[in-house]
Amino acid sequence: MLVGNGGAEVIFATMRALSPARTIIVAPTFSEYAHAAEALGIPVVRVLLSPENGFGLDPAVISATVSMGDAIVVCNPNNPTANLTNAETLGDLLRRTETAGAYLIVDEAFMEFVGDRAVYSMVPLTRYLRGLIVIGSLTKFYALPGLRIGYAVGCPELVDKITRQIPPWSVNSLAQAAAVESLRDKDYAEATLTFISSEREWFAGELAGIPGVIVWPPSANYILFEVRGLGLNATQLADHLGRRGILVRDCSAFEGLNEYYVRVAVLKREANLRLVEEIRRLSRRHTPVIKGC
Repeated sequence: MLVGNGGAEVIFATMRALSPARTIIVAPTFSEYAHAAEALGIPVVRVLLSPENGFGLDPAVISATVSMGDAIVVCNPNNPTANLTNAETLGDLLRRTETAGAYLIVDEAFMEFVGDRAVYSMVPLTRYLRGLIVIGSLTKFYALPGLRIGYAVGCPELVDKITRQIPPWSVNSLAQAAAVESLRDKDYAEATLTFISSEREWFAGELAGIPGVIVWPPSANYILFEVRGLGLNATQLADHLGRRGILVRDCSAFEGLNEYYVRVAVLKREANLRLVEEIRRLSRRHTPVIKGC
């Protein structure tokens, strides 16, 4: 295992260490995977997930694009779609990747928000497989964005190669101390997971009940939904909410998503309810009313 200055540093170091022939990215997803590959002149191939299939991952479709020396990148749970790929599906993809002589990089930055994490995480398999790297972060679950703590887990040979690409002393002493104390605080972890799991279910249900809104089932601390039925696009919605002090993520810039997708964070009930009520008002304003004869 190695530790770096946030997940982004680990992602860039991993790309430099592996120097794959191509990087196969399962999209829509986090942009830094492509940025890291493109900075090194590595060709990027995107395999787009379909909203009609719930943004589900199909190992056969992905492996059909892979050749020897490639690296496949999968985010699980995925950002921004919030879908979670089960271990059986990822295991299938991993077997196909090994057969092709390629690497599989799994970004588990949001895995702490998954209740049965042990069932989904690929970390245990890194002990036995030379072509698997799992990247994680303490930034999200433990709220340490400014301190920057990321990590990678893999076989000793791969970890050593990646470590050589990270500058010495990249993680400062304050970040190290915060990371150790965060991991010791089991009460915080349990309370956070319990709260997010419950509030996420309520929040997604409330959003799904608004006419014109389509919600994709979430598994992390954020929710992706489509607003086409509201009669406005994501940019217009983000602008409308922003003027009311509510910030949401316009996801139209993600390759594989159109101009109607929005991502929101799961916050405390008061903030979540305020957003729901604002979107309900918009829905009533734009949804046609059919009057009786």
